[in-house]
Amino acid sequence: TFHSVGDIRNFVSRLDPTYNVNKMDTNLDNSKNQAGNTRVMVWNAGGGAGTLQDPDKLGFLCQMMMQQNIHVACLLEGGVSRQTLWDGVKLLNMQQQFRAFGENGTVVWLVQTDTAEKVQQTLDLDEDRVSGLVLAGPCKARTVILGVYGISGATTAARPAQLQQALWEYITPIVEINQLVDHNIVVL
Repeated sequence: TFHSVGDIRNFVSRLDPTYNVNKMDTNLDNSKNQAGNTRVMVWNAGGGAGTLQDPDKLGFLCQMMMQQNIHVACLLEGGVSRQTLWDGVKLLNMQQQFRAFGENGTVVWLVQTDTAEKVQQTLDLDEDRVSGLVLAGPCKARTVILGVYGISGATTAARPAQLQQALWEYITPIVEINQLVDHNIVVL
């Protein structure tokens, strides 16, 4: 199941370091209560609004993640490598709150530190439009989160639709293998 946080507007132009964050439990076993959910978001961070190399945009993302208790952000088209994202986090003096993952620059991850400790593996795959994280849960359960940056025009044109289909065919074996071992799977 998933919940949509909605269209979050940039109401603040700078990071507010005095904001008191009400941390939620990041236990991946949500069978006992809803407080144990790991909150995941996906954001197409590029486009006409710039890239995550902009400290104001990255600062907004960090603050919004803390205010909304988002544990994992899958960032598409951010125009940054993992190292550039991490350098931006350090520039904002947020290195105690976040970790950066992802090597291909098209799909990168910003993860709150408590949840980052549960990252068992990164899936930096041959396809530059796909990246993933494997999170540990209780009783050796794993959650595989795949971030997929789709093909523009795939719903309206034949060639992009074929490319999108090839992208889905690329991730299908990853999903099937992890289903066989009873891992939880999230595709963004």
